[in-house]
Amino acid sequence: MISRSSRIQQLLRLVGDPSRFAIVRALWSGDRCVTELAAEVGLSQSCTTRHLQALEGARIVSGARAGKRVMYSLERADPLVGELVTIAAETSLETPPAPGSRRRKEPSEEAPVRAEAAPGPLAPHSPHGVSRSEIEDYLL
Repeated sequence: MISRSSRIQQLLRLVGDPSRFAIVRALWSGDRCVTELAAEVGLSQSCTTRHLQALEGARIVSGARAGKRVMYSLERADPLVGELVTIAAETSLETPPAPGSRRRKEPSEEAPVRAEAAPGPLAPHSPHGVSRSEIEDYLL
């Protein structure tokens, strides 16, 4: 059994990540499947799934099968999770996202891509041939 302070540190470390914080904030208003969460927080489905696995491993969220989909919800039964998530969700609803938090750029915000760097007009790859979702997946 881990101590209360260790549990609090674990929760803060996991929810401190901007992407995981966005997922927790999205789940605050109700259960969602991975597809809905990914669209809402602006991450790929595989990246969102990895974040959910980390949150589920720490018992911050739980998944329950509903037909072909798995619906994720916050674990409010744990008093520490409930208290932390309540504070985080209420705080985040009052303030704008923190500077430096991840979000998808609008097409008009993206830097222009040189013709030789992109393999095709619809393939947003870096000059090294690696897509943004592949980088996100690697970083997790």
